[in-house]
Amino acid sequence: MALIKCPECGKEISDKAASCIHCGCPIQPQQTAYRAEIPLTPEKVIQHDQVRMSQKQTIAAIVLVAISVFLPLVLSRSGLYNFRLISFILSLIPCVAVALLAVFQPKKKELLCVIALTLGAVISFVVPQFLYREPLTIVGLISYAVFFTLIFIYWLSATAVINFTVVPIIATIAYAIYSILMVIVASTYGRYLLGIQLVSKICDIAFYVSGCIILCHGMKYRQRKRQAATAANGNYPYVNDAPSTGYAILCFCFPIVGLILYCVWRESLPKRAKSAGMGGLIGFCIGVALTVLFYVWLMS
Repeated sequence: MALIKCPECGKEISDKAASCIHCGCPIQPQQTAYRAEIPLTPEKVIQHDQVRMSQKQTIAAIVLVAISVFLPLVLSRSGLYNFRLISFILSLIPCVAVALLAVFQPKKKELLCVIALTLGAVISFVVPQFLYREPLTIVGLISYAVFFTLIFIYWLSATAVINFTVVPIIATIAYAIYSILMVIVASTYGRYLLGIQLVSKICDIAFYVSGCIILCHGMKYRQRKRQAATAANGNYPYVNDAPSTGYAILCFCFPIVGLILYCVWRESLPKRAKSAGMGGLIGFCIGVALTVLFYVWLMS
């Protein structure tokens, strides 16, 4: 038995007493006595690590991916779309990856999904410019800027920088509206360009909506794990300071983000800050090297 001071009158009483014997003030148990010495991790709080999407969500994601894959094949037979075999084969890789994620739903499916979406965006940029030598116009630059802004928002959502599912949903809707505007603009240039833009934008929208479904579900599951771990630790937030592959990849693609995150986290989350900083540094060095090689190739 230990003696504690009454919070009301300040006199010493037993820690076992239900109320103060001097003033009658009820003695509340110490909040810290009920908190575990070792914080509980989300994996210990939620035993089922894999929370599957609903059947409707899974079917919707698979059907949208199927549309983005088979629509060019169907329309190419009618002459409405200029089918390119190399572009089609390369675009199959991210589409199949998203479909497999919708079916099997592994851990970190939101991060794996964003990697597949990023690969799809890179293929859409690389194939026309480097394989088919298409000229890069102002409209094309705007389209690529919109493309990679959408991917950037997806990365922020997958790596828990953004924790609101409404953000990637709004970004996907905005991209769909932009695609509709591009189709309207293409309609003024003739039937051929209209067919190419229409098929391309429908496939892109279907692909990114399917990825957004998987991403948003992964974000909701992550939020539930965080809330459960916070409640189990006596309303103290659970923060896991560990190297993050997701942040490293994000910062590799956008080095300026790595610099910002490193400056923000270097004291509070040093391990995570180091992985973000290293990813940004490696991405910056590789970007500079590729730029130099590209200009050397142009000059030769």
